[in-house]
Amino acid sequence: MDEAFEHVPVVPPRLIRNIPRLDPVWFDRFAEVRTPDLADHVGLHYTMDPGIRPLYEPMDRMVGQALTVKPWPGDGLALFGASYLAEAGDVLVVDGRGQLEISRGGFHVLSLPRKRGARGIIIDGAIRDATEFEEIGFPLFARSRTPHASAKRRPGEINVPIACGGVIVEPGDLIVGDSEGVVVVPRVHIPLVWSAVSGAQHLGQTDEDIETNGAKRWANYERAFNSAGGVAADWTDPNGVTS
Repeated sequence: MDEAFEHVPVVPPRLIRNIPRLDPVWFDRFAEVRTPDLADHVGLHYTMDPGIRPLYEPMDRMVGQALTVKPWPGDGLALFGASYLAEAGDVLVVDGRGQLEISRGGFHVLSLPRKRGARGIIIDGAIRDATEFEEIGFPLFARSRTPHASAKRRPGEINVPIACGGVIVEPGDLIVGDSEGVVVVPRVHIPLVWSAVSGAQHLGQTDEDIETNGAKRWANYERAFNSAGGVAADWTDPNGVTS
C-alpha cells in the first residue's frame, strides 16, 4: 500500500512487441465478407455482443489485425502506448471493461495510428470525439459516446489476450466489423475459416438451389413440429363464414 492508501499490485504489466504480421491478402479477401456470413462459421465464441456497435452510419467495412490494449480500470494511458506502436493494417481493440462514464481515448490520441494506416478502433466501453471520427470516415466501434476523459497514470498492458464484447481476442487475430457488428477470426484458423466462408458464398444461389434449400428447411421444421406433438388443421373463419 502506498502513501495514498492504494494497494500496489505485485504483478507487473506486460508489453509484447513484434507481433507477427498477417499477410495483407487476408484483409482484401475478408473485406468482401459480411459479418453475418462470417459469424455463421466462427460461432458465438468469436462474435462480439451487440453492445459493440458502430457509433455512426454508414460506416465502411473494417478489416485488420488486432492490436490489443488492456487499460488499467478508469485509466487511458495504455491507449497512448498502443497508439505509438500501431502499424498499417492494425485495428486497436480495447478492453474497457464496459465502463461508460469515461472515455478510453479520443480523436487526437489516435492521430498517429490513422497517419500510419490503422484500420479502426473497437472499445468495450466509451469513447469521445465520435463526430470527428465520422467526419473523416475512421471506423469506430464502442458501447457509447461520452465527453469525459480518463486519467492517464497507469501503463496497463499492450498486445496481451483481452476480453472485448464477450470475446477473447489475441494480438494478431483478424478483425472484421461492419454495420451488423464485429467478428473475430483467430489467426491460427484464418485459412480454415476462409475456406469455409468462401465456399458458402457460392452455394445456394440458383433458382434450383433456392427451391431445394426451402424444401430442406421445411423438412427440418416439420420434423421438429411432429416431434413436439404439433396439431395441424385447416383454417376456419371464426365467424362461421365459408368461402
